[in-house]
Amino acid sequence: MGAEFLLEIGTEEIPAGMIRDALDHLADAVAQALARHGLAGGEAWRSATPRRLVVRIDDMPERQADRDEEVVGPPASAGVDAAGAWTRAALGFAAKQGVDAAALAVTETPKGRYVAVRKRVAGRTAADVLAEALPGIIRGIPFPKTMYWREDKFRFVRPIRSLLALLGGVVVPFEVAGVAAGDRSFGHRFLGAAAFPVKDFADYERRLTENGVILDAGRRRDKIQSEIARIEAETGLRAARDPELLEQVVFLNESPTVILGAFEERFLAIPAEVLVTVMRHHQKYFSLNRPDGSLAPCFLAVINMDADREGLIRTGHERVLKARLVDAEFFWNNDRKLKLAERAPALEGILFQEALGSYGAKTHRVEALAVWLAEHLGESAAARDAVAEAAALCKVDLATEMVKELTELQGVMGGLYARTEGCPPEVWQAIYEHYRPEGMDDPIPASLTGAILSVADKADTVAGMLGLGFVPTGSKDPFGLRRQATGIYRILLEKDLDADLAEVFLRATAGLGELATAPADESAAVLQELLEGRLRFLYGQAGYRYDEINAVLAAAVRRPADGQRRLEALKAIRTVTAFASIFTAGKRIRNILDKQAAPPEGEPDAALFAEEAERRLGAVLADLGPRVRAAITDRRYADALALIEQFAQPVDAFFDGVLVMHADPAIRANRLRVLRAIGELFDSFCDFSRFVLEETNPLTHNSVTRSS
Repeated sequence: MGAEFLLEIGTEEIPAGMIRDALDHLADAVAQALARHGLAGGEAWRSATPRRLVVRIDDMPERQADRDEEVVGPPASAGVDAAGAWTRAALGFAAKQGVDAAALAVTETPKGRYVAVRKRVAGRTAADVLAEALPGIIRGIPFPKTMYWREDKFRFVRPIRSLLALLGGVVVPFEVAGVAAGDRSFGHRFLGAAAFPVKDFADYERRLTENGVILDAGRRRDKIQSEIARIEAETGLRAARDPELLEQVVFLNESPTVILGAFEERFLAIPAEVLVTVMRHHQKYFSLNRPDGSLAPCFLAVINMDADREGLIRTGHERVLKARLVDAEFFWNNDRKLKLAERAPALEGILFQEALGSYGAKTHRVEALAVWLAEHLGESAAARDAVAEAAALCKVDLATEMVKELTELQGVMGGLYARTEGCPPEVWQAIYEHYRPEGMDDPIPASLTGAILSVADKADTVAGMLGLGFVPTGSKDPFGLRRQATGIYRILLEKDLDADLAEVFLRATAGLGELATAPADESAAVLQELLEGRLRFLYGQAGYRYDEINAVLAAAVRRPADGQRRLEALKAIRTVTAFASIFTAGKRIRNILDKQAAPPEGEPDAALFAEEAERRLGAVLADLGPRVRAAITDRRYADALALIEQFAQPVDAFFDGVLVMHADPAIRANRLRVLRAIGELFDSFCDFSRFVLEETNPLTHNSVTRSS
């Protein structure tokens, strides 16, 4: 059995949303560093509280294995003289390495012949390796925001107050930010000791428990959920299911306890969306619903204490929430004194983006694009009017006091205010949901008007930012362009809207006019890459295979809903035996035509068919070609593939019995015309050459994958 390694970084309270990624980075970095040095142990266990990041690795070797190492010295030309004896340079190298001249040798390297020596290198202790590696690993933990508190301006998410590092119960000596590693940890800020010594992980976890800290995040989560369930059973109310908020409160507390609080019934006159936002985003409370689904005047708070026996903490939370709800009540009543249309001029004074102008300017662009998109999708004049009205008002709530205070409610408040003004449902609902989806777990707009408005708004943002040269790179996407593009695709796919995105973005870019300063070709290339990446991701999430996606992607980027229908047809037919010939033929035809400097134009001439196989293939092409094209035009994709399947046997016979590159130029050109016509017909559905075929080995019955 190897040694146990335990690391704790003790800090001031880390923001809950930053803990998970930092913890995973720390644990993985420690494990990888040990593996690089031949010291890999068991899996890196990890956990965290607001004030500590903890990693434990069991069964670690206490030292590296000894190894033989070849050390290269001077070039042979400088190390060996004309008589073949070692020069002073070679002897000096030997002395430096602590070996006799007899140990020297000449070795061949990629750079030439060099003097070298092989020697036995003793492995380093794990403690030495860790002491050397840990300071850099800790400094390298990425955080969205950092701070400094020392004169040397060392940056970390929060000040480091202690370091616990034990290997086999012995301190690993190192220092970070002026803090030396030791064998001491600390308890809960109010329920435990300021510091106590630790022997190993079992002792560490026991001492933390005694000092008011539940170390394991999973145990804290279970405790919170069980206490919520108990309160639900006692009250008959149901807490909002909110995994994101649950994750937050798990990492906000070291000793979580759930308490029930209440607020005055009068505040239920405020829209539930406002109340829930105040409770969730500002106070980290779970809202509660009655059995009929309506909001109850109650909340659940997770406190960082073991109990609230006298109810003082509950009273404090209720007092804070009441103050916020009084403000919300005032904003709700005061904002409605002006209609949205009366506030619209204020958008000219609210900046969207410095180079792209105000929200007033953005509203005009979005309105024009949304109305065009509604027409592009074949919507009625009444629907286009509803889109125009919703677009003109969709950003106005940015000028209201409620949204200035609760920015999370932008769009939502506009919809609610529009509803109270008596706007038609298709208008207020579109305003309410036009920011959706804001993430993968967020629903798309339920209404068609909202969907159209959301696509137009997101397309304007993407086109505008790319037009200014803002390109998402790696993990950096400050304007959320990937999220916006994903939202556009989700709407088009889930609503099955046959919009041509190439046209949408051409319109969006044209609407920018001279505001777009980046070269148009560069912006177009970045947009294409962005869209391909997002659509590939969504198709993959939907369960389509990578080769199926590759086959349709080029056209699907423009019309994603149409691409999805083609994918469904392909998925259903790819296991049909005859289609192996179609996949192979697609690749073979492409390879042959790609080698031609200029494939011959025009239609195949039946009079030049010299072989029975090509006469038959020509007849099949003449018969089925128009029917395939008609099926594709009508989007009867299953029918189109059933017709394409009938090419399998004639194509196989053609390639088996006909020499394409015939000596007679006329016959050769005619055969190339046949292949070009078939290739274009196949390509009108998808790029069949991108498929990877799966065969079954008749001897083993195992699946064998090969490229077509």
